[in-house]
Amino acid sequence: MECPLSKEELSLWRMNPLSQIVLKTLENYHQNLQKKLSQGMSLNLDNLDRTGLLTAKLIGICEGISTILNMEPEEGE
Repeated sequence: MECPLSKEELSLWRMNPLSQIVLKTLENYHQNLQKKLSQGMSLNLDNLDRTGLLTAKLIGICEGISTILNMEPEEGE
């Protein structure tokens, strides 16, 4: 994902100690969600609709976190 920050601004933001804590926390949460999904955390044998909804929700959360973790400066910066 392209973000509206320049390469330098994004680099400064990533070097900020508080940003590093937030990014590491997000990375750990993302890894935990992926692990739980692979272990069937969202599986509900009694209700397949719930399984689908929970799986979609968790995948959406993972995608949102990935978007933040993989930000790149806008082209031309």
